[in-house]
Amino acid sequence: MSPTPPGSVDLDGSFNASQSVAPYGVPSQPANQAFANGMEAVLMKTLGMNLSSITTSDNFPWPAIQIRDYFADHFGEQAEQPVTPNVPAFLLLPEQRVSPQLIPAAFLYRLSSLELLAHDQACTVVRNLDWLTSSFHLSRAERKALLWTYVVNGQKPSVVEGVLSEIQFANAEQAYAALSLLLDEPESDVASCFGPPCRLRGLRLIESHPWRYPLTLDSFFQSTVNLSACLPISLSRWQDIWIP
Repeated sequence: MSPTPPGSVDLDGSFNASQSVAPYGVPSQPANQAFANGMEAVLMKTLGMNLSSITTSDNFPWPAIQIRDYFADHFGEQAEQPVTPNVPAFLLLPEQRVSPQLIPAAFLYRLSSLELLAHDQACTVVRNLDWLTSSFHLSRAERKALLWTYVVNGQKPSVVEGVLSEIQFANAEQAYAALSLLLDEPESDVASCFGPPCRLRGLRLIESHPWRYPLTLDSFFQSTVNLSACLPISLSRWQDIWIP
């Protein structure tokens, strides 16, 4: 049998492998966590760089404040405590919703100067994503959606999910246009990824709800037990965990 290329899975070997031994060398759990932490920062920056294009000017300050505070350490600052903590934005009075104000152009300029550390791809999460992509012939949009969903739901508490929940859309078409910017994929591919019939839902990997009202961005990144439990572990243990 020919050698397996680096970063891929030897499918022939996996069927004969012992149930307690992975079919390839599995990096330790800290490698998965470091990757998730790095990707969380990438996702927060991606959201910030596209924020003025995917939300209204009235709603812009609220997710922007959370993104700014998330990167406070990178800018040598301290996160500001909100005047009314733990209160959903839609319950705030009009005068509270406009204070403090952030200028989108200044926010974008500052965020664009932010340099993030390169995240190590040598982890089980990436290898399992590669295997899923190859085995089920997933599109690039579907793979990115799975990665985002894992990162959003893998951190407790999830700061990214809080930002996503602040961004609302009038309909699914508006959401697909925003997701096209965030995933850097054509809008038609995004619609095929999340619209019915949704393969990722059929595989029980995500629980996206594009029919919710109000429709918020976090509706598209709802993880299942299969995704959150199986991506960080060795492939040989999937049959013990996978929920059909």
